[in-house]
Amino acid sequence: MIVPVGISADAGKEISFSTEIENLPTDIKVFLEDKTTNTITRLDELNSEYKVTLNEALNGTGRFYLHTKSSSVLNTNDLELASISIYKSNNETLTLKGNLEGEVSFKLYNILGKQVIGSTFKVNNVKNIKLPNLAKGVYVVNIETNKGTITKKIIL
Repeated sequence: MIVPVGISADAGKEISFSTEIENLPTDIKVFLEDKTTNTITRLDELNSEYKVTLNEALNGTGRFYLHTKSSSVLNTNDLELASISIYKSNNETLTLKGNLEGEVSFKLYNILGKQVIGSTFKVNNVKNIKLPNLAKGVYVVNIETNKGTITKKIIL
């Protein structure tokens, strides 16, 4: 699971992250990602913390993210794929945006598991996909890249 962390702080301030873990299964690990410094810090260990002095004021989300994972290693490919956004930009177009490069396999399934769209294409961070006339509802998007596979639900 990935949770964006909202921060409101002035430039020049030092902020510190630490955790008190309660009711979390023992095999779940907690990591803090700082996208500005490109660092990942494990926070579920005893006395672990992450401190940073802000170069610019923050107000909202976008820099810090909490990750939970059942193994002790947070793979950078997992982070890159998790940052992919999939959204309907209008009634006829689905947009894929994020760390997408090279050849990508895209499949769209309806809630019954039937594939309604499938294609392979080259992309550089953003790709618009023309949608056929689809019924309103929940769909599942499957994206395969050279970095791995990600599956997300969307509502059309």
